[in-house]
Amino acid sequence: MAEATCKESDLNACALYIARRFLDKNFVAANYPKGVTYAWGGGTLNGPGYGIKDNQYDHRHLFGFDCSGFVQYSFYQASKGAKRLILPEVANGQARVGELVAEGWGSASFDLSGVRPGDSIAFKVRGKAAYHHVSIYNGNRAVINAYGTGKPIIVSPLSAWHGEYWMIRRYSDPPEPGASAGGNACPQCMALDGRESPQLVSRSPSVPWHPPVARYSRPAARRRPGHPRQLELRRHQVFPISVPRFLRARPRNHRTRR
Repeated sequence: MAEATCKESDLNACALYIARRFLDKNFVAANYPKGVTYAWGGGTLNGPGYGIKDNQYDHRHLFGFDCSGFVQYSFYQASKGAKRLILPEVANGQARVGELVAEGWGSASFDLSGVRPGDSIAFKVRGKAAYHHVSIYNGNRAVINAYGTGKPIIVSPLSAWHGEYWMIRRYSDPPEPGASAGGNACPQCMALDGRESPQLVSRSPSVPWHPPVARYSRPAARRRPGHPRQLELRRHQVFPISVPRFLRARPRNHRTRR
């Protein structure tokens, strides 16, 4: 099914409406006879799809969505205007864009008074930097999500993620060309993201803000010329270890005893 519409004018409420349709078995049977289940890497902006194979899973035989694919699809179909809202493809990316609504360690006493149905909730394990799962708040301390290999779209209680860090975001339609991005221009500036104090980001108002990108580089080995290890590496490069020493070609200026 390539399109989905709703009567809601609010983007998040409309996305929730679209997501809830997959809870209806009659809707799924009529539009997706194969069924719609959790599939790692499955889903596009226009609907469910077959999963993928990587170093974690092989879900090429499963048809449906993974968690972030389901959220991305719901908000893309709900967005209106010349520019459609295209969220990042992974849960960790979706947790770092949009308006910050609430965050903190999940528990039965977590304050959800400012959270509205349709807001996205992402989760990460203590000690981890990346968010591993994302969902849409369904109200009554529960979320609608794609979760569990081979399982259909389900409603899960938030208690399933007690003890994990919750990041709750509210998305909005992309600004029209030439319009200001408003409060969403720097969504990470005040996010604690599990830290003791807010993340400080300094930027020029005229320069669009982008999330910091981690870059990893391996420092080059520094050794003195003639260092034993360096000479050893040179020998290995000139003379492979598999070649016996007596068969190795001697350098032109090599002197031998007579």
